[in-house]
Amino acid sequence: GLLSQVPLPEVFQFAKFQNHTGMLKVTDVNKTAFVFIQGGTISFATFANPISPDFKENILDGSGLDEYLVKKALRLADSRNTTLIKTIVQEKMWDKTSLVNFLDYITREIVYEILTWKRGSFSFHIMEKHIEEIQEIDLGINLEQLVMDGLRRLDELREMQKVIHSETQVFVPEPGRPVDMSKLSRAESRVIPLLDGNKSIGDIKNILNFSTYEITRAFFSLLKKGFTREISKDSKTVNE
Repeated sequence: GLLSQVPLPEVFQFAKFQNHTGMLKVTDVNKTAFVFIQGGTISFATFANPISPDFKENILDGSGLDEYLVKKALRLADSRNTTLIKTIVQEKMWDKTSLVNFLDYITREIVYEILTWKRGSFSFHIMEKHIEEIQEIDLGINLEQLVMDGLRRLDELREMQKVIHSETQVFVPEPGRPVDMSKLSRAESRVIPLLDGNKSIGDIKNILNFSTYEITRAFFSLLKKGFTREISKDSKTVNE
């Protein structure tokens, strides 16, 4: 179906009430998300294609694990015929709680992000059981609660977008205003060094791999705190 005709929350509700197990594929203009659902709960979500050769490696994108550790874990998982997740825990590269918390976080952020998509398409692929890697993760996130949380964030996003209204907007640090990094959130502290008067919000969003909500909230907060100001990208003058 088309997102313009069937809102994504309705698609999730359908999957929940039908008690389906399968994969929901949601495609926007430039990106595709894969949400693995099992009997009314969400097992995992990713932007990585589950049939691509580097799917397992992409699961850990943004985890902070050194690349050589990820490569080592992949080799060991293949040689042992086991999952990447189980191998990482067995080799003590990351403890199970921290790993699950990371996977839970990125899953929620992906669902929150796709709830902002108004264009694109979706398809639901029913299956008896998920691939082994997804079975190993199986976060069991309550689908209905997650969608409700996402809709609340969407309301908040719409309010912030009255100010941060386009990814083409360009910001610079406020001249003469020292920035106390200890008073910034993690997202804000990552945005500040990239405010050079050339990169747009969209550029910074792509560099940091932030969701629409994360990047909008960071810029909105920095603006309200007086740490940044908007400029015209062409004239490099302050927008009045």
